[in-house]
This record gives sequence, structure tokens and C-alpha cells, in this order.
Amino acid sequence: LLLLSATALTAQAPNANYSWATAFDRLDRTSRSILDGIRCVQELAAAREGGVFGRDADAMQEWACVRQQDSRLALFLTFDSTVSRIVGLAVLDRTTGARYTGALDSSRVIAQSRAEIRTLQTLRTRLGEGYEPMATVTFRSDGDSIEVWLLPMGALRARPVTLGGERAFIYGPDGRAGAREVDATARLRTVSVPDTGTITLESQESELPLVSELIAANRLDAIGLGVSIRTGRTLSTLA
Repeated sequence: LLLLSATALTAQAPNANYSWATAFDRLDRTSRSILDGIRCVQELAAAREGGVFGRDADAMQEWACVRQQDSRLALFLTFDSTVSRIVGLAVLDRTTGARYTGALDSSRVIAQSRAEIRTLQTLRTRLGEGYEPMATVTFRSDGDSIEVWLLPMGALRARPVTLGGERAFIYGPDGRAGAREVDATARLRTVSVPDTGTITLESQESELPLVSELIAANRLDAIGLGVSIRTGRTLSTLA
């Protein structure tokens, strides 16, 4: 868990500071959910490679990461042609590393996958030949909404650090209700950072940093570097 200390670079009213801190916390939790989603896919692939599913998952090309009560689950699965029914399933319990054989709320899994499929179809239609594959992470967030985040492939690499470039579509709990969009593709850039010491990531935003900037900060913090993010109005230090 990252704790935040922030120094305002310009004066703000107390209620404005509270609103900013609440919004920052929400973005930071989103960034950590995305990082957890990336780890989930890595764990799922390792489980298949390690024989946890036998040959059951060999032909399954779809995957999902879900939370069900206290369980963190990673799934290989196959849908019917209408994405309304799961017809093949292999589930990993991420806590134990073993195959999960308990009950599964398939409607929630289908809703998440429906939102992800709809997002990719929307982008392919909208961008046409300009569409480029991106790393996709889907999860449920506050209020049980479903968030589909798409990151530049460079965001999966440790060096150089990729900032900006993300997109997101945020749906209702059923994966149908029409999405609020986030588009930071115009702010895509890479920066070089040292291997030791303290780093300040310079954001192009006026107040709140981008989710991709928080992802980078979390990753750098995890390897022991001191990290701050400077926006136009705040300097935020993660510790």
C-alpha cells in the first residue's frame, strides 16, 4: 500500500485539498488494480505452463481475473458465440496457486468479458487501420463498475519508463451500460530514470497525474526508488 504526502504548489481551500486527495487516492487504487491485473495474467500463464490445469486449458484463448468474496481467481475460458454462456473453464486460485474447483458466479465473469469485447470492437471500428493492439486489463472498481484499461505495450517494460498513452472505458456492473471514456493517447512519452536514488516524474497534467504516471510510480517504488510526481499544482511523494 502506498501512502501519500503532497505539497501544494499553489494555495488551495481545505475542501479543495480534501477533494484532490480523494481523487488522487481513487486514481492510485486504479493504478494498483491494473498492476494486479498484469500480475494475474502472468500467474495464469505460469500455472498453465506448470501443468496446473493438465490439458484442460490448452485450447482456451480467453482469460479473466475476478474477485469472488475473499477469493482472487484467474480464469482461462471459452464462450459460446453470443458471449452469454461459458462453455469451457479452468480456474486458478491465486492465493494458493492451485486449481479452484468451487462455485463461480459466471454472470459477473461474462459481464467483465462482455465489456472488454465491446471496448475492443469500439476501438477497431473507430480507429480502423489506425488501431494498434494494446495491453488490456479489466476489473471491477468502486460501485461495482467495470473498468477496461488499455495500455501501450511499452508500459509492460521496466525501461524506459512509459508515461501517458492509456485509454479506458468504464461500464456499469452488467458490462452494457454505456461507457465513460478516458483518453490520454496524446500524452504518450518515454522517460529515462536512474537505477538508484530519488526520482521526480514530471507530469503534463495541471492537478491530478495520469493513471499511467501512477503505475510507473508504483513500479519504481516497488524496487526501492524514492518517487515523486510533479503536476502543475502539486508535488506528491509516494512512500
